[in-house]
Amino acid sequence: MTLNLDKYNLYFFNTPVAIQNHISRLLGIPKRSLLSNYLGIPLTGAHACSISWVSLLLSISNRLNKWTFKPLNIASRMVLLKPILQASPT
Repeated sequence: MTLNLDKYNLYFFNTPVAIQNHISRLLGIPKRSLLSNYLGIPLTGAHACSISWVSLLLSISNRLNKWTFKPLNIASRMVLLKPILQASPT
């Protein structure tokens, strides 16, 4: 069995850039900064702000926009919305 290196990323904390580059090159795994996503959730080193959630909010609003032209009442839309909101972070 072999590892699929396309699915791996390296994250460094308090490490000099030269060492980061050396380890990344040695392992063949790209390094990433903390401003990236993990399972659709933004990873940040600071408190979450509205800018870091834009991609998640856009994906939810795109799904909701598909329902606006359908003849669904508010209760039906809530039934459809609940599983999407629960599954979005995962």
